[in-house]
Amino acid sequence: MKKLFIVGLLLSLLVGREDPFELKMTPKGSPHSVEGEISKPLESLDVSLPSTTRILKEVKFVYQKIDGSIEEKSVPINSDIDWHYPITISQIGDESVIEEKKPVSYKVGEFEFIIKAKTIRIYSPFRLVQNFVLPKPFRIILDLNRSEKNINQVFNLKGRFFSNISLGTHQDFYRVTLTLDGQYGYNIEQDEKGYIIVLK
Repeated sequence: MKKLFIVGLLLSLLVGREDPFELKMTPKGSPHSVEGEISKPLESLDVSLPSTTRILKEVKFVYQKIDGSIEEKSVPINSDIDWHYPITISQIGDESVIEEKKPVSYKVGEFEFIIKAKTIRIYSPFRLVQNFVLPKPFRIILDLNRSEKNINQVFNLKGRFFSNISLGTHQDFYRVTLTLDGQYGYNIEQDEKGYIIVLK
């Protein structure tokens, strides 16, 4: 999480489109302070961004000075972010440490799925016929040649990125469905042991 010190706030996110957030203060009668006194000081404000967010381009602060005039300050960021975690604007607090999760494994029949963060490895002897995506919820579909054995299994996951893995048997192929928690691009690679999918 990022901790930023502010009096007022306007976040401008330039990831394909503008997505501004603004915190305003109104003037106050005293010549030494602003009008319309806020009920309590700012301690922490969380801003959640869409699942399509990858890079935070800029933060813009709009603040009211003691004389009532308005000024702005823009801070270039240009950093990758994980949209699962809100951007926190705060005047207090320490940075939290995000621990990387260990790989988790799921096995059924001649398939094994090993997940770590944005990567899933699929151990399988079957040839990939096609892969494509379906929206709402966002799913990656892999169709593979099948054996005579029927395999039907669903794994409901608790981590980020991958929400669900289902494996079903169709007439001529097995279908692996990877349900994701948001919209992602992905790369798929094949090696002698199976397939590796990396979300991006």
